[in-house]
Amino acid sequence: MPATARKTIPTATERVGADALDLIRGVFGLSETEVARLFSVSRPALGRWRESGVPVERGADVDRVRELAEYFHRKFLPVRIPQIVRTRGRGLGDKTVLTVIAESGVQPVYAYLERLFSYTPTA
Repeated sequence: MPATARKTIPTATERVGADALDLIRGVFGLSETEVARLFSVSRPALGRWRESGVPVERGADVDRVRELAEYFHRKFLPVRIPQIVRTRGRGLGDKTVLTVIAESGVQPVYAYLERLFSYTPTA
């Protein structure tokens, strides 16, 4: 394989960068403080993530939330997403999407959305 081709293949230790944080912030309509709270870090720590990249041990968490943000962007009108993620849902234990992500990760949110999208009224 030519040397130039090797440079384009991502490695397992490649850090998630500020672009993922920006996408999450933009899609969900979050402030920097809210993004920091979503990942249970301080604003200064989030600033360091922006400058140096997300720590490798937290990269998968950020990437999963980025993927969820992209999912929301595909399924909902972008202008409605900030309201949706801040509204308490009965199917989420009366918590917001943002709270569930911070406390339990993205899987419960995906499961909740799957139940919503597969809803069929009973006769």
